[in-house]
Amino acid sequence: MRNTEVQNITRLMQNVFNGSAWHGPSVLKILEEVGEDDAFRKFENIHTIAELVVHMTAWKKFALERVSGNQRYEVSEQEEWKEITSGDRKDWNNIKSNLTTIHNELIGSLSKITDQKLSELVENKAYDFYTLLHGVIQHDIYHAGQISLLKKQ
Repeated sequence: MRNTEVQNITRLMQNVFNGSAWHGPSVLKILEEVGEDDAFRKFENIHTIAELVVHMTAWKKFALERVSGNQRYEVSEQEEWKEITSGDRKDWNNIKSNLTTIHNELIGSLSKITDQKLSELVENKAYDFYTLLHGVIQHDIYHAGQISLLKKQ
């Protein structure tokens, strides 16, 4: 039996996040190698790794809310780029846990939609749900690359 497009998107999203990603290590694999010292290290004019992960979480939550029917949900400025100046191991573990929780909730919400939903416009946006969901995948890859570079510094 042939997969639906939603199933294909779900598979890609899972592979990028915690599976066997085509481009290299998954988001979680990269984050496993980041300790709290590196997560909160400040660089001039660059977001910390912790800030990047919180940002990724915010946009996954946006997709989750919109796919789940909350068409008024927007990411606030505070959520989009929350400044994180310090933290410890517990804080870092909570940040990673929040990302994983929201990711898993988004994956769960995708099992409740059909391919027809993908062609619907996201309310007050110039794109459809197909673009939104592929955007989440691309967003993860983009920031995973940044995190990989930052952890090497």
